[in-house]
Amino acid sequence: MIKIKIQLDFNNGPIWGNYYDENNQRTMTGVDVIDYNEDIQSLAKRIQEKYSSYYEFNSHDQACWFNEEKEHAEKDEMLELITQLINKIESVNDGSFEIEDHVTDMISEL
Repeated sequence: MIKIKIQLDFNNGPIWGNYYDENNQRTMTGVDVIDYNEDIQSLAKRIQEKYSSYYEFNSHDQACWFNEEKEHAEKDEMLELITQLINKIESVNDGSFEIEDHVTDMISEL
């Protein structure tokens, strides 16, 4: 069974792919109903942009600084976006993949 990992990292979408596709210029899971679903990909991009915005460069006397205050302030919005993403992915699940959520608890505990 394919595992679909939901995780956050700078400049990476929350859906972690299994390989990089040169033609599409992005990582892919290998599950077409996820990789080519515009709603899922659009929401994933929105989450990625929000999370990446917490990183500030040449700020606070550091080359790269993570803005924890902004992360905390946007906790509820991010949690809602992640929930929407997981629900959308689950709605297209035909039983051929399993979702590994590495984000919800982390955000909930902020």
